[in-house]
Amino acid sequence: MNKSIMLAESNEDKIAEVYNAITGDFLTENPELGFNSALGPGKISTSNYKGLTPAMKQAIYDEQANQRAELKQRKEAYEKQEKNWAELINTLARCGALSDREMQKKKRNLEDGIKNVNLVLANEQKNKQEFLNNVLYKTKASNEFFDQFNKTTR
Repeated sequence: MNKSIMLAESNEDKIAEVYNAITGDFLTENPELGFNSALGPGKISTSNYKGLTPAMKQAIYDEQANQRAELKQRKEAYEKQEKNWAELINTLARCGALSDREMQKKKRNLEDGIKNVNLVLANEQKNKQEFLNNVLYKTKASNEFFDQFNKTTR
C-alpha cells in the first residue's frame, strides 16, 4: 500500500507541476507580470518582462497618430508659408520690372527732351553764325576805317 500511495502522490505532484507550469506566470505571456517589480512602483522586472500591455501599445499608437497629424500640420503650414513667400517674391519682381520700365521710359523722355533742346540751340547757333557771316561781316573794312585809328597821342 505504501508503494501505491507514493506512486499516486508522485503522479499528483507531476500533474500539479505540469498544471502550475502551464498556468504559471512564466509561460502565460502575461504582460502585467513584468510591471510588478519588487523594486517599487514604476520599475520593470527584466526577468519577468513579457512586453507592453495592450493599453500601453494603444497609448503608443495614439501618440504616433498625434505626431503624424502634427507633422502633417507643420508641413502644410510650411508649404503655405513657402507659397506666400513665393507669391511675395513674384509680386516684388513684377513691381521691380514695372518700375524699371517706368524709369527707362522717363529716361528716354528726358533724353528726347535734351535732344530737342540741343537741336533748338544748334539751330539758333547756326542762324546766328549765318547772320554773322552773311549779313554783319559781309563787307570788308576799307582803308579809311583803319586810318581813323592811332591819330592822336595820349
